[in-house]
Amino acid sequence: MMHFKRVAKYRFKTILCNACFRRHFADQRLNEELFKKHIGSPLSRHPQPSIYEPFWYSFWERSELFKPQTDKLSSELGIKDRFSMILPPPNITGDLHLGHALTVCIQDSIFRYKKMMDHSQKCIWIPGFDHAGIATQLILDKLCFASKGKRSNELSKEEFISTANEWKNNRMNSIREQLKMLGASLDFSREYFTLNSNLSESVTEAFIRLFDKGLIYRAEMMVNWSFYLNSTISDIEIVWEHIHKPKFLKVPGFNENVEFGFLHKFAYPVVDGKDGEEIVVATTRIESMLSDVAVAIHPQDERYSSLIGRHLLHPLTGQKLKVIADERSDPNFGTGAVKITPTESEIDLEVANEHNLTGESSLDEYGFVKCPNIKDEYSFLNGTHRYSAKIKIIDLLNKLGLYRGKVEHQTKVPLCSRSGDVIEKRILPQWFLKSEPVLSEIQKVIENNEIEIIPKRQKNKVFDWGNGKDWCISRQIMWGHRIPAYNVFTNGKNIGFVAAKNEKEAMEKAERSFKLSHSEIKLIQDKDVLDTWFSSALLPFSVLGWPNESSLDYKSFYPLNLMETGVDILTFWVIRMLMLGKYLTGEWPFKKVILHGMVRDADGRKMTKSLGNVIDPKDVIQGITPDQLKAKTLEYKAKGILDESMLKAALKNQEKLFPEGIVPCSSDSLRMSLFEMKTATHEALKLSVNKIIANRNCVNKMWQTFNFFNLMLEKKPHSHKWVNEVSSLEIAYQLSNMDKWILSRLATFVETCHESIQTADFANIHSAINTFWVENMCDFYLESLKLTFYAQNRDDEAISQCLNVLAVCLKNALITIHPFMPFVTEELFQRLKDLTNDSSDQTKSILLEEYPKNELWSKFKNSDHENTMNVVHNIIRKIRDVKNKLNSTADEEKEVVIHVIAEPSLVQKITLFADIFPKFTRSQLFIITSEQSPQDSSSQWLNIKVEGVTLAVKPSVILVSKRLESILHKQNKLKDKLQILENKPKSQRGEIKKAEMLDELKQLQTDETEIRTLMNVLDKKLQNKI
Repeated sequence: MMHFKRVAKYRFKTILCNACFRRHFADQRLNEELFKKHIGSPLSRHPQPSIYEPFWYSFWERSELFKPQTDKLSSELGIKDRFSMILPPPNITGDLHLGHALTVCIQDSIFRYKKMMDHSQKCIWIPGFDHAGIATQLILDKLCFASKGKRSNELSKEEFISTANEWKNNRMNSIREQLKMLGASLDFSREYFTLNSNLSESVTEAFIRLFDKGLIYRAEMMVNWSFYLNSTISDIEIVWEHIHKPKFLKVPGFNENVEFGFLHKFAYPVVDGKDGEEIVVATTRIESMLSDVAVAIHPQDERYSSLIGRHLLHPLTGQKLKVIADERSDPNFGTGAVKITPTESEIDLEVANEHNLTGESSLDEYGFVKCPNIKDEYSFLNGTHRYSAKIKIIDLLNKLGLYRGKVEHQTKVPLCSRSGDVIEKRILPQWFLKSEPVLSEIQKVIENNEIEIIPKRQKNKVFDWGNGKDWCISRQIMWGHRIPAYNVFTNGKNIGFVAAKNEKEAMEKAERSFKLSHSEIKLIQDKDVLDTWFSSALLPFSVLGWPNESSLDYKSFYPLNLMETGVDILTFWVIRMLMLGKYLTGEWPFKKVILHGMVRDADGRKMTKSLGNVIDPKDVIQGITPDQLKAKTLEYKAKGILDESMLKAALKNQEKLFPEGIVPCSSDSLRMSLFEMKTATHEALKLSVNKIIANRNCVNKMWQTFNFFNLMLEKKPHSHKWVNEVSSLEIAYQLSNMDKWILSRLATFVETCHESIQTADFANIHSAINTFWVENMCDFYLESLKLTFYAQNRDDEAISQCLNVLAVCLKNALITIHPFMPFVTEELFQRLKDLTNDSSDQTKSILLEEYPKNELWSKFKNSDHENTMNVVHNIIRKIRDVKNKLNSTADEEKEVVIHVIAEPSLVQKITLFADIFPKFTRSQLFIITSEQSPQDSSSQWLNIKVEGVTLAVKPSVILVSKRLESILHKQNKLKDKLQILENKPKSQRGEIKKAEMLDELKQLQTDETEIRTLMNVLDKKLQNKI
């Protein structure tokens, strides 16, 4: 029988392998057919990213380019011999926004770069999705209420799970599509969801090991509590609302807005005191007075020193409150007397413990008053919401003559970052993970740069974090990993806990730990779930197969080479990954962390659905109309995610920000816009749609360059032979000065990309791409090539050389840019291979090309040529500036005479590029030394200084006169229009138009001044003539 099973298992595996092989072979054949069809189609005049971007992503997937080759993997791989990284898992609360897109694009660029360097078959980038406990439960809560009229906790477990899974699947499909549109080179065959069975097993195992080591424990401690969620939350999930002036806040679960920003004063009468003897206290939270146990004063405060040790009467409970002396009481705050409420303040708890005082919370877990000590006549307060009770308590104190009014007071209110609820402190039994054993070690290795953090200034956040406090890891919600801990009871008494994978294992552990028989034990599993960040902190190793440390992925790719994420989750996630990685694997889960800032809108505001400023990457790539944007927002309202007031605000902002919707911009343009922001130096990154639209220019320039190359191929000589490698160019040709210059610029560009990606300076990469391709390649090099391609006397050898140098530049520039702009570079690279008869595998992706190496390209760097061309560029720009001021036609430009005057050594260098000046200036230009300068240069020429060079420009008198007449004519027309506008009734539109016209008039007046100055220099007689 056993033999039969082994044979059956072997046959099944064989069939499966054969099926996989056949599918892989079919995919490759399909890839070749589709590839030939696509590349065989004519190149469009303008980029069509809606066609080529989805084509190339499908091509990459069918080619399995994002998977590591398993036969290349080995446990012997060192961390330098491979590359591994995980994508911070997006929450399934909604679609990706531009903040997620920035993370994806940075990581994708790093991954592609690494894959193209030395590790083409040994790279892995793993995607996944986070269940996002509290955040998702809130979304599901709103969804259930909108569709079923019930909150999620009112549904059966089956109904809730069904709703949750439907939402999860929809969101995962949508996010996956967005990731692909962004070009993410993720291995989706390794995709995970944090609640899937394999990761859930890792979470369970992690909890058990940590519990058994004594690192996880249960204790009654003060925690942050959300009454709306009925759950604890951590310190780092709190945002502080700073109240500078009194204002109203919306508190979830309460129908009325609540006022904050006041200090309330009320009196506690002294027990057995003289008539009117009292202590007045001041508090921002008067509703908490039902839980007061004492009043503290500073021991040196003479106002109250005689009352120390006496008692005060609580007017609503009748209890006696002791007056205690404590140096932590600030005599200058409020009245100098501080009420002590140990159940709702960590400092008060500390004070109460030192004075042997105990208290009891006056609120239940839902935020309603539950005060067993309250007097019968005030018992109507029980069962009221805490903020309703606040109003009623003030009213009661007023009636009792104890309320002393309120004064404005600057404060800060702790809000739940997920729900917006006002967070309160409560003393509750919870599960905690010890932080201190490893936190100091983390700080040490970061201080010593054993773990590198980029940018370095973010290291301080690690040193400031936590203060050694243990991490509360339990949450009281439905959506998450249930804590694998069992309460152990005997004779109805809880005697402790055991952690186990299931009840059977728990029973065995309980019997061993407590020396009891099976029949003496009753087990009840804890109902709480784990904090979402607990499972997320395991991801660097759980996604690689841990706790199975013998798995190939774990042995090959752990620890990770890099963790790249947003600076906002440094303490949420990064530090906790370091903690659990060290606790559970004995290693740091990564040795390098790159942090980027948070994407904001153009006004610096956080992007939220309620503001209507959230930008979906898909809408940028494909484009979206105003009506479609509105429909998406209305859908949020229908699902209960936005309420009516949020909807109105969102639609209003949307109309303002996107009046005409968003035009299609392509994935590459979006990536360039995200890189343009100073990601390495700023925490708040402002981004507008207009910036993204502007970045289409780079894609267009690349496309037009290729169109130019296509056009020049028509002039290819019959004897032409392609030289595909840069190292062969110098052997084949005597390179021109412009050829040497563009190759030097390309070498500098390659070097810049290498250096910038190491420091995560993507803004510098964005600048380098534009500088090389737009300014160097298009504006100068291509223009210079036209002198050869369109020469009257055709030179086949020169044309052949130009084509080969251009092809080599295009090829290597496309490879260099590919990690940052993957789609357009793949499209143009494959077409270039087809046109240049490249003998390499025709369907080989650019991603499998070797990234240009500094070692090879450094020999093409020519600083002399680059410095000289910088001077030449500046000369040409200055000449163009002057001619633009003159507004001359092409024929008139020929009348302008220019002398470039410099020292002999510089003249010699500039002369190397003399042949390009006529092309760029269309003027009579002479490069001379100062000794050769014209005799009348001081009176008849306009002299301009440029980097050690004097430009002596002599435009014709007639040309200057015509320009002045044109300016004066425009000024008069503009003044007439302004006069007409002045006579019309004032309107907002009219004022805007008037401001624009005044700006234009001001510029014309500046132009007039410059032209008149030029005229004076040229000929003083001309001034009198006009």
